Amino acid sequence: MNPFKLLFAIFIFIPIIEVYLLIQVGSWIGVVPTVLLVITTAMMGVSMLKSQGLSTLMDAQRSLASGQVPAFQLLEGAALLVSGAL
Repeated sequence: MNPFKLLFAIFIFIPIIEVYLLIQVGSWIGVVPTVLLVITTAMMGVSMLKSQGLSTLMDAQRSLASGQVPAFQLLEGAALLVSGAL
């Protein structure tokens, strides 16, 4: 299978499944607890992303201070940026 078709299918079906499961959870535990659960997990994700981003920044600064190119840290930062956007 073409990798682009696979990625397209993933980007289409995963959000559909996510919305379906969110609706199911909302019907099981109620709307307010579901919204609070979503907000809580979002805050946890932001906190984790912030700490990982700062760690990556410090690693990049250490690499630059030792005269090395921080290529891995740049890739890690880009991956964190993409994951944070998703």
